Amino acid sequence: MDLNHPQGIQLFKRLIAVSDVMVENNSPRVIESLGLSYEALKQVKPDLIMVSMPGFGLTGPYRNYRCIGPHQEGFIGHTYLRGYPNEELDTNVTVFHIDEAAGVAATLAVLTALHYRNRTGKGQFIELTQTEATIPQLGEAVMDCIMNGRVHQRIGNRDVHGAIQGCYRCKGSLKPADVTPGQDKWVNITIRTDQEWQRFCGAAGHPEWASDERFAGHLSRLKNHDVVDGLIGGWTIQHDHYAIMHQLQREGVPAGPVMDEAAVYSDHHLKERGFFERLTQADCGTHLYPGLAWKMSKMPNKLRLPPCRLGEHNEYVYKQVLGVSDEEYARLVAEGYLGTEYDPSIP
Repeated sequence: MDLNHPQGIQLFKRLIAVSDVMVENNSPRVIESLGLSYEALKQVKPDLIMVSMPGFGLTGPYRNYRCIGPHQEGFIGHTYLRGYPNEELDTNVTVFHIDEAAGVAATLAVLTALHYRNRTGKGQFIELTQTEATIPQLGEAVMDCIMNGRVHQRIGNRDVHGAIQGCYRCKGSLKPADVTPGQDKWVNITIRTDQEWQRFCGAAGHPEWASDERFAGHLSRLKNHDVVDGLIGGWTIQHDHYAIMHQLQREGVPAGPVMDEAAVYSDHHLKERGFFERLTQADCGTHLYPGLAWKMSKMPNKLRLPPCRLGEHNEYVYKQVLGVSDEEYARLVAEGYLGTEYDPSIP
C-alpha cells in the first residue's frame, strides 16, 4: 500500500478493520505524520492490539533517531562485548541479535494482549522498545556492572564463567593471509574441570601437560590461558576438526567443529533429522530451506510455502480479506497503489 496518498490510507484502515493485531517498527514521527496512531486506529477497530517497536522508544531525546540492528547493538553495549581483546572496537562482525530478541519479545507481548482481550474484550497499545527488550539478554554484564562496578571487557572466544575455552585452527587451514571463505578449518573446545583437563591431555597424547605445575589446577590454567591456548592450538593444527570433535567427545570433553554454510547443509546429523526442507520458489527455483524450530507431537508442522514473491498475495488480501471488487483492484493496479513488479525507477 502506498501510504503517502489518501487512497492508500483508506485501504490500510479497511485492512485494520478486519485485523486483530498491527505491528510497526518505524521511528515515532512516521506513524504520527501518517495519522495512524493507536488513538486513530482504534476508532476503526476498537479492540485492536497495536505494537510499536521503535529502536529507542516513543519518548526521550533519541525517540526520532532512525536505526537498524548494528546501531542498536552498539547503543546497548553488545558490540563492545564482542570481539578480541587485542583488536579495536571497529574490527567486529555485524550481528542482528537485537532483531531476534525484539521479535520474540513482541510475539510474547502480543500473545499476552490477546489473552487479555479474550477475557475482557479490550484491545491495547504496546510500546516495545527494541533496545530495552534486548538489554536483559546481556544480564551478566549488566548485573556485574551494577552490583560490582566491573565493566566486562572483550574476551574473544574465551568463557565468561572461567572455563578454558577457545576456537583453534585445525589441519587443512591455510596461513591467515591466504585464507578464503570455506578453506580454513577450526574447532571449538571447552575444558571446565580438572578431570576434563586430564582427559584432554591424554587424548592429545601429552599426559605430561596434566602434571605440569602451571596447569595443575583450574586457577593455574586460567592464569596461563595464553600458554594453554598455544599448546592446544599446536595439537589441533595437526588433526581434522571433525576427528578432534569425535575424539574429545568420547573422552567427555565438549568440542565441536566450526561449520560454514556448505558444511551445515551436508551435515549427516541435520540430514537424518530432516531439518532442511526442499521448496520451490517461482523466481529462484528449488532449494533447501531451514525447517521449523520445534516439532509438535499432535500437529504436523512442515513448511508449506516457499518465500513469497513481491505482491504474490495481493489478490487474496484485497479481494478476499477486504472485499475489493475486480474492477477496483484493476484500478488500484493501474494507478500504482498495488503491483507485483519492482518500480523500474528504483535501482
